Order: sequence, then structure tokens, then C-alpha cells
Amino acid sequence: EANKDLDAKMLTLSNGIKVIYKKTNFKNDEIVFRVSQWGGINNLDLQDVTAAKYFSIVNNLGLGKHRANDMPKLLNGVELNAFMNVMPYQLSLFGNSSAKDFEKLLQVIHLKLTQPNFDAEDFDGNKENFKSQVAGLIKNPSYRFTDTVNKFKANNNKRLTGLPIADEVQALQLSNVKELYGKLTSNLN
Repeated sequence: EANKDLDAKMLTLSNGIKVIYKKTNFKNDEIVFRVSQWGGINNLDLQDVTAAKYFSIVNNLGLGKHRANDMPKLLNGVELNAFMNVMPYQLSLFGNSSAKDFEKLLQVIHLKLTQPNFDAEDFDGNKENFKSQVAGLIKNPSYRFTDTVNKFKANNNKRLTGLPIADEVQALQLSNVKELYGKLTSNLN
């Protein structure tokens, strides 16, 4: 069915998922996508909020039987990106690929949703990187100002103050992230 407002076509799959696609003449060799599902941090139990705020750490883990450091070798010469993020009101999966690597992109998305590799060593390494980044941010006056304003605007609501906090990163547990990942990806339609 055509969507005249977006100058796009819309398909409804058998599981109810709506796919909107649009051809452009901007970049003929690039496919860009975004998938969103209503939900997000505001629908989670309070004990899951910290894991959700740092959910992007799963983007740096391996897939299937492959650890994180195997991924660059496996995808050498392949042009694709696929990331997941939990926002206040949505769970999103987004990225891009070249036209020739579109099938590989779909394979990576499938593995990301069905077989993430929650390797403890990879997780701890990513957590250390996150902590280093947070330590640098805390020294930035602009960061501190933004953090203070956001806390004020959100009335210190833990669900809405999204800037990284070193103590939260330190307390982040692989088991919590893995459990949350299962909850969020178990019913993606």
C-alpha cells in the first residue's frame, strides 16, 4: 500500500509488523534502516533501569560463537552497522549497509536478536572502556552542567536522567544486562 505523505510504500507482514520503505536518489549504494518498538525505559521495573541505561554495551559484544574481537575479522571488507538502544519510550534497532552487503546485514541483525554472545571477559572489557569514558566526561564542565540541568528537569527521576554515572557503570552486572536483553527481545512484533 502506498503512503503518499512519506512518498513511500508500506507492507504489513503476517506477524503485524509494518515495513515502510522508500527509494531515494541520495545514495544509491546505501540502505538505512530503523526499527522501533514501543516500550523503553519507562515501561521497565526500577531494578532494570540501570541495565537499560547502559544497554548499548551489548553492541560491542560478539555474536553467536564469535567473541567481540572476532567480529572485525569476520566482517572485514563488509560495509554494515547495526545497533540496539533502549530509550525512554522505545527499543530501537538501527543501522545501515551497502546494497551488496544487505544480506549480511540481515544475518547480523538475526544473530544480534537471537544469539548475542554474552562473554564475561568481553563484557568486563567494555565496562572498563565505559568507565574511562565517564571519567573523561566528568571533567568536562559542559557535561556537568547538562547533567545538573537534566536532573532538575526530570526531578531526579532515575528513569529520565540518562547521562553516565561512574558508580552505575561499576555496579553493572552481566547477568542483569543478559536478563534485560531477553525481556526486551523476546517479543519483537
